[in-house]
Amino acid sequence: MTNDNAKKGWASPAKIAVMALCAVLLIALGALAAMKVMASMGTEKDIGTKKAAEIALQDAGYKETQVSNLNVHYDSDDFSSSYEVTFIADSFKYEYDIAASSGKITGIDKEAICGQSSPAADNSGSSATGENGQSAGADNHIGEEKAKELALQNAGVDAASVTFTKIKFDRDDGIYVYEIDFISGDFEYSFEIDATTGAVLEKDTESIYS
Repeated sequence: MTNDNAKKGWASPAKIAVMALCAVLLIALGALAAMKVMASMGTEKDIGTKKAAEIALQDAGYKETQVSNLNVHYDSDDFSSSYEVTFIADSFKYEYDIAASSGKITGIDKEAICGQSSPAADNSGSSATGENGQSAGADNHIGEEKAKELALQNAGVDAASVTFTKIKFDRDDGIYVYEIDFISGDFEYSFEIDATTGAVLEKDTESIYS
């Protein structure tokens, strides 16, 4: 009888519920531990903020002491993680997107700061150079001044008659380009110039009154 009662006690709904709850808790703890291990592994592969800043500065051709407002922001979603590195140098604002796992540069944005004149092109045709004369963002690009000249020639206007409203060095679908906007007379012109070949990739002209 004693054994029968014991068996009935263990087989009672309350006991079964307790055992089931314990099993669920053990499974949950195991899953949590696995998630922590995976997160730790992901952190170990992350290049870190310091390395991300070094990669961006090296690509632009500057040392940390040569720039201002250096900032590194970490961004993550369900598919990838990246660092956004921004800084100012030679009257330009730079913004880099760098993959957190590999350190690969996935995006570059370089834009002249409003109200400040951009540096003149050097003898190699590069408009903004850093340490050792390296071009900012790409090797052997034509330079800002040449890009402006090509845009003006294509538009058929003289430099003395225009007002530049935008001069931006960027990378679009893996190609370095200059985005140049200016106003001449009653028209506003927008150009996208290949930074390596000087080819006009896009052109738009519209009336300032439209």
